[in-house]
Amino acid sequence: MRVCIIGAGVSGLATAKVFLSQGHAVTLFEQRDTLGGVWSPARRYPGVRLQTKRDYYCFSDFPMPGHYPEFPSGQQVYEYLCAYAKHFQVDQAIEVPLPDEIGRGKLVRLYGSNLALEQAVVDEAVRRTEGVSAAFIKELMRRLAQGSIARDGGCTVTSADIEEALNDMLFEGGRLNVKLLGGAREMEKTL
Repeated sequence: MRVCIIGAGVSGLATAKVFLSQGHAVTLFEQRDTLGGVWSPARRYPGVRLQTKRDYYCFSDFPMPGHYPEFPSGQQVYEYLCAYAKHFQVDQAIEVPLPDEIGRGKLVRLYGSNLALEQAVVDEAVRRTEGVSAAFIKELMRRLAQGSIARDGGCTVTSADIEEALNDMLFEGGRLNVKLLGGAREMEKTL
């Protein structure tokens, strides 16, 4: 049976784990770009801690680490939930939305933080990555860095670097790169 679960917070993760353990095909949809619900870094309050003792706020089949304090921090709860999802392979069932234009811009700047990126290059990278995953953008920026370093020691990144990297990822690398890195369906059709 195919099962759809909305939200990758505590309840969604536990529900997905049970259905997966029973052999069901599970897709867990999450609005944010990470799991954890109210414990995810983008949603929790600074300095928040559990108000319940760690041993009472854990899954019965996956205790919190013994080195955690009696009342773990929000970051520790988030890390615990990530470990739970990975341990039970729930993380593989999570569908996150593709980044929008603003998100793609943030990803380009994040993964290109050590590159000499002019705004025109950032804008072009954002425009050329519509419909792709964060993993695709990360790989694009890695290849831009390689091209820039090979050409001039990493002093500049140009539009030609973007073209070369995309060509390598989408055409030279073929369909496998598009599927593995989350390229847009439109890109896959052109191969």
